Amino acid sequence: MSSRVALLIAALALFVAVAAGAFGAHTLAKQVGPERIAVWQTAVREKLLAAGVDPLGLSTADAVKFFAREKATYSRIAKARNIKADD
Repeated sequence: MSSRVALLIAALALFVAVAAGAFGAHTLAKQVGPERIAVWQTAVREKLLAAGVDPLGLSTADAVKFFAREKATYSRIAKARNIKADD
């Protein structure tokens, strides 16, 4: 499997997980009880983990800070090793 195909599959899995999470948070939560929402959240978390994403449960502000730190870290690593993105 080429890296582009793998990336496409991972992106699709991530999209489905995010869409399912949004559906659960904004639509389903108004229609079912907390027990079913807990099951839904577990299923969405498992889908994210399967896509290689570890959901942190951060607030939006904390998530923005986290991703900024991660970007800075990996930018330094890429620069130090002269790694360039493929076009």
